[in-house]
Amino acid sequence: MTSFGLIGWTPSPGYANNIELKGDYAYVGGFDGTLQVFDVSDPTNPVVVGSYRLGPNEIKDIDAVSDYLYLSYDAYGLVKLDISDPTNPTFVSSRRDGAYVESFDTEDDAYGFVAYAYTPGREMQVYDLGTFASPPVGIYDASGARHGGFVDVVGDLAYLSTANGGPYFDIVDISNENAPVRLSSLFTPQESYGTWVGEFEVAGDYVYWARGSHGPQNLVGGLLTIDVSDAYAPVVADFDSIPDAGPTGFGAPGLDVVGDRLYMVSNTGLYIYDITDPANPAVLIDPNVDAGFRFPEAFLPGRAGSVEVENGFAYTTAIYTGDQGGLAVFDVADDVVCDLFRDKDFVGDAGDVTFSNTPDGLRIAVTGQDGWTIAEAKLHLGNIDTATGDVSGFPVNKKGNPKVGQFDFEEAQATDDLVFDFTMSELAAADTDDDGIIAVAVHTTAETWQPDGDGGLELVTASAWGACDGEDLDFGGASHSYVIALDLADLGIYV
Repeated sequence: MTSFGLIGWTPSPGYANNIELKGDYAYVGGFDGTLQVFDVSDPTNPVVVGSYRLGPNEIKDIDAVSDYLYLSYDAYGLVKLDISDPTNPTFVSSRRDGAYVESFDTEDDAYGFVAYAYTPGREMQVYDLGTFASPPVGIYDASGARHGGFVDVVGDLAYLSTANGGPYFDIVDISNENAPVRLSSLFTPQESYGTWVGEFEVAGDYVYWARGSHGPQNLVGGLLTIDVSDAYAPVVADFDSIPDAGPTGFGAPGLDVVGDRLYMVSNTGLYIYDITDPANPAVLIDPNVDAGFRFPEAFLPGRAGSVEVENGFAYTTAIYTGDQGGLAVFDVADDVVCDLFRDKDFVGDAGDVTFSNTPDGLRIAVTGQDGWTIAEAKLHLGNIDTATGDVSGFPVNKKGNPKVGQFDFEEAQATDDLVFDFTMSELAAADTDDDGIIAVAVHTTAETWQPDGDGGLELVTASAWGACDGEDLDFGGASHSYVIALDLADLGIYV
């Protein structure tokens, strides 16, 4: 995509307060108990293509496991739907072993961990997903709490928010699913960090928790960072207050972590944080400042929903105007632009090579400029050793010069813009060392009309290579040729 910020949106009946992505579809749960299915294959134009009506209660959490969705359906328990036909979810079964189901998570698709509210002594329960209709195989007692809130499972640990007056953050050993054991519990007062009902995510040695605001109690939410490097002694590392953080209850703020970026929904739009320093998240995008990341005006004034990020697109939900809600999509990966050079030493610029994210992978657009058109473009993807700068996976002769005629991808058409699309599997095949950085060779034949010296014009043809100025990578041979090192993470792409 060439846009950065809001690129598409559509209303959704009912409170659109949580979301799960699977393939080309987004599943949006509403406060009215309706699951809406959106086709997001074109993120600029999300379209409702199906729905499933459960009943009057709130869908609080959604998780996809294989061809199934698990819905945390409040007082009606945990509901399992079959989505083998994505547009036509069908009921499979349900379980209810407490008062209110708040959230669900699984690490290996074998066991599911469910947080219950108003269920003292059984705040988290463990289910064998292979025999889902059976009673829980394990129970966690949060010792004095009345409510389990949000749960995130990583390896042999479950991270659980709990409350009985003041909110706590529990770390639980689940190496034995039949007998969960608490390792630690951290008090996180609402007066300091806002309400406790938002989502959190574990990323390495840190947990990032979206905390909500509550006007009647003068509670201001934001982003709470907890250091969990010692599972027996978690500590608060940072808190960033957000004046427009989502409210308590339904519409509590959601977040997602991808790479070194954190995405958090507020009442206004989408915040983006840099978490390169994981203990000190730094705001990159504030929707109150960066207008392109505000919700569409039709959604405002509104309340924060949830967010899922995939391939550089953030799919967000928002609640607005009574019982209405909607899905808004933001492109959160700015394009990477390099040049087409006709000569060595980065001179003779004939156009651009633009790298952008798509829902399915990577797009490379080759564009002429200053009167130059692109008659032909040949591309090849390979691997690069970032330590040495050596490239591999390209057809070369004995001297190490590229065999352009054997490049895998070719387009020939006299135009200002030639476009190549690559799937995730093609990118993974090129990235043989699995570091997320690939080598891209772009060779073009460029044409322009120039004075011929006799009062007329002549067609001039030139060979041009794609390169990023100052990045003098080549094939190692004697010929003049360039290779571009592309970090896919810069485009929000992870293979």
